[in-house]
Amino acid sequence: MASRLERGAVIRFRDAYFRSLIERGARNTLFLDRSLYALRDHRTREVGMLAEAGVSLAAVGVQTAKTRSAWI
Repeated sequence: MASRLERGAVIRFRDAYFRSLIERGARNTLFLDRSLYALRDHRTREVGMLAEAGVSLAAVGVQTAKTRSAWI
C-alpha cells in the first residue's frame, strides 16, 4: 500500500483495501512474490534512470542493496 501511495495512487478506503488483501491471502489468490518482484524491478529502473541523469542516489534518499541490508 505504501508503494502505491508513493506513486500517487489514491486509496480511498485503506481499511477496505487492507481487508481485501487479507481475504485474497485466505483464498490463496494473493501473489506477493509477483508484487515484490514488480516493486524490485520498478526501483531498479528508477535507480537506473537517476544514475543516467547524473543524480546522486544519496541526494534523493535511494537505498542501494548495501545500505538496505543494514536495516533488514
